[in-house]
Amino acid sequence: MTLNTFVRSFHERLQHLLTPQLWKQAHQAWRQNHQPSRWRLKPLLWVLLRMAWCNGDTQEERFATARAAYVAAYPRERRPGETLAGFLQALTKLPMPVLRAVGAGLREQLGSRLEPLR
Repeated sequence: MTLNTFVRSFHERLQHLLTPQLWKQAHQAWRQNHQPSRWRLKPLLWVLLRMAWCNGDTQEERFATARAAYVAAYPRERRPGETLAGFLQALTKLPMPVLRAVGAGLREQLGSRLEPLR
């Protein structure tokens, strides 16, 4: 399996877990306390999730890899910020209900997909 195939496969699998209902709940929680930023919700969460699985010796390397993968996957969308500092600043502005909604949605999706394996 090539790196390109792996990245595409990882993106597709993650996309199946991030359902439209999950995005709707996250956006509802985000709109209540949103502060303007270069980072929109979708790229912020995608880069955050990808950083958890990216290789890299430093946080900067993982950020650069995750951001590049997002830009490659969504070439027609507005590009997110370019610096780790800006990403972290946007992340600190992210209301906790958004992260709770995403976490709950991911747990629900994983649970429903793993249930048949029992």
